[in-house]
Amino acid sequence: GYKNVLPQCTHMLTSDEKQQRVQWAKKHINDDFNTTIFTDESSFQLFRNTVRRWAKNLNQEFKCSPKNRQKVHVWDAISVKGILICHTFRCNLDGPYYVSILEDYLLPAVTSE
Repeated sequence: GYKNVLPQCTHMLTSDEKQQRVQWAKKHINDDFNTTIFTDESSFQLFRNTVRRWAKNLNQEFKCSPKNRQKVHVWDAISVKGILICHTFRCNLDGPYYVSILEDYLLPAVTSE
C-alpha cells in the first residue's frame, strides 16, 4: 500500500557521535562553567509545508500556501546565570552579521554583568 513519509529535517546522531558526546561530558564533568557562555540559533517559519496529501484526482482544489514564507531567526546566549541575550532577526546569518551580533549584543550583555 501507500506510505506517507516526511523527510528528516535534522542530522540524526550516529552511535559514534553519541559516544563522542558522552566522552566529552565525562572529560569536562568537573570543569567550572561559571565563565562559559553557550550560544545557538534557530529559525521559525510560518506556513511550513510539511503536510502531504494523497488524492486520486490531481485536479481537485487544494489549499495554497505562499511561496515566500515568513521566517524569523533567533540567536540566544545563556550561561549558568540564565539567559544573557535573545536576539531576533530576519536576514540570513552570514559571517559578518554573526560578528555584529557578538559585538552589538553579546559583548554589552557580558560586560554589564
